[in-house]
Amino acid sequence: MGTGIKEKSTEESGIGISFNELTQKLKPLITKESGKTVEIKPKIVISVTYQEIQHSPNYNSGFALRFPRFTALRPDKSASDANTLDEVKKDFEKQKRNWRYG
Repeated sequence: MGTGIKEKSTEESGIGISFNELTQKLKPLITKESGKTVEIKPKIVISVTYQEIQHSPNYNSGFALRFPRFTALRPDKSASDANTLDEVKKDFEKQKRNWRYG
């Protein structure tokens, strides 16, 4: 039996955004899907935190984020504000690397 109280989305409540809400925002932006690879139009900017950057032969960039975590939607930023591959390379070179993964 319902309570009659409309539940706020996580975005409306200021808590963040749920996986399902983010998925709904991203679905209209999908331009190509192939297996586990999905290409989307660069319209939504997010903040991601991670343990470290490591070399990876599995990605076209040559890098992978170790233990990445989505931390926030950034509606105040545009796609042109996103980090470039050159910035990722610089961050990789500056980090204190674990000998196993660097």
